Amino acid sequence: MNDTPLPPLGAPEGTERTTPFRATYARPLAAWSLLAGSLVLIVLGADLALGATRIGALLLLPALPYTVLFSLTVVIRRRGHTLPVASDRRWAAATVACVLAAGVPLLYLTGGPWSPFLIMAPIVPFALRLLGTVWFSIGYAAALTVSLAIMVVLDIGGNGSASPIGETAVHTSPAGTILIIATMAGVTAAIVLADMIARLLRRREAEAVAFSDKMNLRAEKLALLLQVGTVLSRHGSFEEVTREILDLIHAHFGAEATVLYLYRPGSSELRVAEARGDAAARESRETVLARATLTSREARLWPSTEPGNVGLRSTMLAPLVVEETAYGALKIVAPVGVSFNQSKLRLLSTIATQLATTLRTASVYQTTNAELSRVTAELSALTSFTRQVSASFELRAMCRSLLDTAAMVTASDYANVTLLAQREGDENITLFRNYDPETEFRLRSTDWRHSPGIYGRAIRSGQPVLVNDVLRDPEYLPVVPEVRSKMCVPIVVAGKVEGMVNLESRDADAFMASDTDFVVALCESTAVAIRNAHLYREVKEMAVKDGLTGLYNRTYLYEALQTEVERAQRYQTDLSLVLMDVDDFKLYNDRHGHTAGDEVLRWLGQTLTARTRRSDIVARYGGEELAVIMPETPCDHAQSAAEKLREAIESRQPAHWPSPVTVSVGVAAYPADGTTPVGLIDTADERMYQAKRGGKNQVVSG
Repeated sequence: MNDTPLPPLGAPEGTERTTPFRATYARPLAAWSLLAGSLVLIVLGADLALGATRIGALLLLPALPYTVLFSLTVVIRRRGHTLPVASDRRWAAATVACVLAAGVPLLYLTGGPWSPFLIMAPIVPFALRLLGTVWFSIGYAAALTVSLAIMVVLDIGGNGSASPIGETAVHTSPAGTILIIATMAGVTAAIVLADMIARLLRRREAEAVAFSDKMNLRAEKLALLLQVGTVLSRHGSFEEVTREILDLIHAHFGAEATVLYLYRPGSSELRVAEARGDAAARESRETVLARATLTSREARLWPSTEPGNVGLRSTMLAPLVVEETAYGALKIVAPVGVSFNQSKLRLLSTIATQLATTLRTASVYQTTNAELSRVTAELSALTSFTRQVSASFELRAMCRSLLDTAAMVTASDYANVTLLAQREGDENITLFRNYDPETEFRLRSTDWRHSPGIYGRAIRSGQPVLVNDVLRDPEYLPVVPEVRSKMCVPIVVAGKVEGMVNLESRDADAFMASDTDFVVALCESTAVAIRNAHLYREVKEMAVKDGLTGLYNRTYLYEALQTEVERAQRYQTDLSLVLMDVDDFKLYNDRHGHTAGDEVLRWLGQTLTARTRRSDIVARYGGEELAVIMPETPCDHAQSAAEKLREAIESRQPAHWPSPVTVSVGVAAYPADGTTPVGLIDTADERMYQAKRGGKNQVVSG
């Protein structure tokens, strides 16, 4: 993370808040001084032409000071616009002082005691207007008018006074009237001109200040946007981004409260992600304005956020919207007495757009990470599951692994896996998760191959079925009342449906298409494992079963008998062995052929299998000899069962056989007749031959 400090809020780094224009007072005063000096020279020239004497003195005395003054004012006029405010005022005051210092003595010497008014009259009101207000100038003009009037009245009543240089008094000269008129005209012109200049300067200064404020405001906005952009670019966590950005804009706008609302994932509920300010708690509870802004998708400026306080709190709201997708809203509330404007609203809208873009990026990033995590977890689960089912040929263990993995990854509330029986005599394998015992009992008795509803639809089509709102599916048959989502994925082995995974959830829209894809992958792996288990069973059966009769062979008989003897020893239970031999079978083969003899042996195997218990083991001991291992069966019960088998063989033979067949049967019991497999076989074999010697077609036991 970049820890470079940000520039101060409100202005770019290295800049000051300044105005590009300063009102210049020295230049107009200098210009007016030149004009006033020229006016004085013109008046003196007129006075000279109308009767004054000593022309040389009148022309030489003003030449030197006015030359100096002219040079000074030219410099001031040229450099006045570069002067600072303080220097500008000093140069303006210096100009007035020079004019008075040069002009007043000159006029006194050339025109009489009151003639300095000629220069003071225009300069003073002009300076007063520029450096003060127009009322100072008007007041001065009024005082000057009264003074001139008094002087004229006094002059008319007296004898006049001659100038120390001139021979004729000013008032006795025809120029006296011109001087008075010129003085008043100069004062009036000075006031009007100074007022025009002052207004122009004030307007220009106001425009310059407004422009400067606008530039400064823009600089502050750019600085804020720069800081926001820096925060957005240097953080990967959206939570950190929102915290820093809210701190920035809260401080920039001087807000009473700043609140960021965000939609909760997967819902339309607004939550407060971040809040700042003294009124944060109050504003966090208010979401009406945020919802209204999100509805319109436009930034808004509101007068108030509290009923009864309309106009007291100015409020800005900007939606966080990117490409028609709304993520939330940003609200800023001003303190009482402070009003936001459209310019600030536009700034907030820009920030909200940037924040929304970052939020979308963060959302995509989080979604991608979540998707990647989900895919990784599913791949790991699928790999582990495939390893488990590939290492086992036990179908029930496969179904248990399938049930646990599918329910765990999809977060299902209820689940069951059914593996349908593929051969006559086999039973369905059905496992459940979270169902109550009564529901399990009801489901176990279901004929899945002809089941109606969503389950049956998947069985019939051989395709997965996903229903995220079962209340909208007309085929749904409720099993658990609170279930809202259901997924059925068939287990298809070699194009034939051999089982089903059923997943259920209490929530609507609980399963995604990716969940279905994952369960389909599990079922495909299971189908391969089931096919391998079938092949393994077939190969194993080929190794332990007789090819003609389909019964277990002699090798398996010894292994099974050893296992049952050990179990009987361990648990102190009964065990019986039945051996039977077809009477005169060699003669039957010689008379009717080996094909007929093979048919007899196959029929005997089918009859014994059909009329013995599932726990009994029927095997071909050798040739025409057959054996039945009867676990947990005492000798008398075994003799009775053997007798029933003999009778069934004698009475239920096919009618098309060329001649009937009978069997001689010997019965041995553990432990009375032997405690080892060999001992039991020898005893049963001896009793079987006793039955043959005793007339055949009979049962002999201990």
